[in-house]
Amino acid sequence: SDWSSDVCSSDLRGAEPAGGAQPASGGAHYQKDVVQNANREAGTRKNTRRKMPRRRIGGVPLAEPPRRKARPTKSFSLPPRHADNRRVFSYLRGRDIDPEIINHCIKHGLLYESAQHHNCVFVGFAGDRPAYAMQRGTLQDKRFVGEVVGSDKRYSFAVPMTPGDSPTLCVFESAIDALSYLTLLKQRGRDWRKANTLSLGGVGKEDRQLPPALSRYLKAAPHITRIVLCLDNDAPGRKAAAVLKELLRGYEVIDRPPARGKDYNDLLR
Repeated sequence: SDWSSDVCSSDLRGAEPAGGAQPASGGAHYQKDVVQNANREAGTRKNTRRKMPRRRIGGVPLAEPPRRKARPTKSFSLPPRHADNRRVFSYLRGRDIDPEIINHCIKHGLLYESAQHHNCVFVGFAGDRPAYAMQRGTLQDKRFVGEVVGSDKRYSFAVPMTPGDSPTLCVFESAIDALSYLTLLKQRGRDWRKANTLSLGGVGKEDRQLPPALSRYLKAAPHITRIVLCLDNDAPGRKAAAVLKELLRGYEVIDRPPARGKDYNDLLR
């Protein structure tokens, strides 16, 4: 019950002036004074509660915890395109990627050259909508790799754009490694268009759980039964492969790092 209303009702029921009798005149004024006094006391008590000093430790007032501001959701948009893809094509040819495979990716919107910095932009799709992009610099003296702000990691770069009929999925750390593998298939006379490849956009950030891109891919492609881990031949790549082998129980998992070099582009070159 409200503290002020309890005080008021108690005073109105049982309060009498000294001498045991209420004055014949002025009774209404008496009741009004009681109510006003009670309300004044209640208001003083409420104000006291609001103005209580902050807690102290050792005489020093505790700072009030800052209020967390809601982080705005960063929208995703692809970097503007350059008028052509000459620098991207030249850069990838310099890394021995097959020209037919480069043109295939450009034609299907999986790859293009950014307008401002002439980066390679590797695009991932959610259905027919771009939802992810990884940029890689084309300058030989400067190394730049980074995701576009707002990218959805579940939809990283994959060739083909949607899973093919093959029951095998080859998993790589980067888009260039995936394209290097497809180039190796072509060099060996195999049909590279039938292979399913997926780039994870790097490894090492997830703690004993499937990377979002791999988890989403396997849900979308229940016919996949065999997974070939083509991760880098370094400590992070080997650690990630060991973790994924444990997490992918129920699948046939093959750990196949490059036979030489750090990654599949090294193997190609």
